[in-house]
Amino acid sequence: MFHLAGPAASSGRNAISMFDIDADGEFYWGNDGTSQLYYTIGGNWNSISTPEVISSGSDIDMVNNQLLIRTYGQAGFFTYDIDAQSFGTVCSSATSVGENGRVGGYYDGNFYASVFTGGNLLATNTSTCQQVDTGAAMSVTHASMDVSSDGLIYVNGYSGTQTIFEVYDIASNTFTRLADSPLCAPGDHCSLAIVEGNSIDVPEPATLMVFLAGLLGLRSRKTRA
Repeated sequence: MFHLAGPAASSGRNAISMFDIDADGEFYWGNDGTSQLYYTIGGNWNSISTPEVISSGSDIDMVNNQLLIRTYGQAGFFTYDIDAQSFGTVCSSATSVGENGRVGGYYDGNFYASVFTGGNLLATNTSTCQQVDTGAAMSVTHASMDVSSDGLIYVNGYSGTQTIFEVYDIASNTFTRLADSPLCAPGDHCSLAIVEGNSIDVPEPATLMVFLAGLLGLRSRKTRA
């Protein structure tokens, strides 16, 4: 289903880009290796120059309503305040990711990144910019990442590791190999995304029977009237 056209063609296109969507359904997009962030307001595209060069890794902090974009070529990041439409924290990192990896995910006050090939997952505190090596090694190369609301980070790979699908549990600090993902054509960048919906409370059977009995009682009273 067609939803919305992208930014004007003059903004350029890149096979590796950052892309996110916030809680209000607004989009954020930027070419990897550039300094221009494109975003929608009510379905209309706008743009703003960024304080650092954009990479292909990003995430949304839904609580503080800010976009976190990994800095190009390194494991650091910078933030964009969605409400104020301005940039905030810049956390630089001495860790080079080599060829630009696609990893960048946020959870509970930490921004997660990694080097291009394997390596340990790195967690940077979004308030202090202090970076910690988790010691948990990824199996994949040039990974794509997404983070669930319960603190699970899912990653898949690229090239020789592109069918590897694994999950990192933040609480236990461990990676677990899952069933292999579908094979992407060699050289393709296969991304993943988590879609989480609102839960619906289903009444217990006893409660449901009482509710139905009440409806039947109302119907019989109406019939007698």
